[in-house]
Amino acid sequence: MIGLGIRRRLRSVVAWVRRSTPPSLDSVSASPTIGDVVDHEAVERRLPEGWRVAREIVQFRGESLAEVLRFTDREGFRITLKPVDMLEPTGPVELYTLASPFDARQCRETADSLAAALDSAVEIAAARRTNRSAVRSAWGSPVDR
Repeated sequence: MIGLGIRRRLRSVVAWVRRSTPPSLDSVSASPTIGDVVDHEAVERRLPEGWRVAREIVQFRGESLAEVLRFTDREGFRITLKPVDMLEPTGPVELYTLASPFDARQCRETADSLAAALDSAVEIAAARRTNRSAVRSAWGSPVDR
């Protein structure tokens, strides 16, 4: 059973909550995010075959949630573009890479603009494709003829 003092305190808290008015959302405004300002289809046309681009919500260590652009290839290599200032998605953008789910994400560069970061991401994707092709041709055919 709840004691009389606790009941009185609980009643006063409930009455206070009922009397208080919720804050107004009139002052809240929508801001464009990185996913809103990028044409995903146009970016995917620039990528090598097997790469996908999507917007995701992620959390970086010690920071709040952030919307990012994530480029992923079939083997799980990831390139992540994260605006330095979430309210300015076309401004400076950090570019991270992650070679596998077992590795730590690494910041490769901070580009001056979203356009420059997109160019860098496409170059990294193209370089990975070129490097993979070179490794395959160096080993020769896996079939003995």
